[in-house]
Amino acid sequence: MGGYGPGELVGMQSDGIVIAEDLPILLAHEKRLRAGAISSSCELRARRKDGSVVEIGMQASYHQIESRQVVVGMAQDITEKKRTEEQIRGYVAQLETAFMSTVKVATTLGEKRDPYTAGHQRRVAEIAVAIGAELGFDARRQEGLRVAGYPPRYPPPCPPP
Repeated sequence: MGGYGPGELVGMQSDGIVIAEDLPILLAHEKRLRAGAISSSCELRARRKDGSVVEIGMQASYHQIESRQVVVGMAQDITEKKRTEEQIRGYVAQLETAFMSTVKVATTLGEKRDPYTAGHQRRVAEIAVAIGAELGFDARRQEGLRVAGYPPRYPPPCPPP
């Protein structure tokens, strides 16, 4: 995974392998184990022997073998997993944008047919978002409230008298 041969990592310090910004993650991982955690896991970046960067998922646990404490651990290259997760986040963002565009088009069409009701829906959505914010809803849930305030009306409402 790192391009090192047998014995090449013996005596090498963590800061020679782990990316400097991720050293606190590794130190927290080690601290949890030393504090008595049964096991600990983390994700961090490390530098391969050729200088390239690899994403690593680590799982480790301390064990007492006779009178010695030893760490039993596993490290896995999760670079491709991380890349795939980033692509999925991008796709989700695109879908959210497309969905919101569709909602805006439906809202605009509703405003053309019945400006009075459309204005009411907009105000209801604003009030719902404000209430959601007061209740501590995150931005995503608040946006859900806003979208819910703009339902397409089928059949079209009767015009006001």
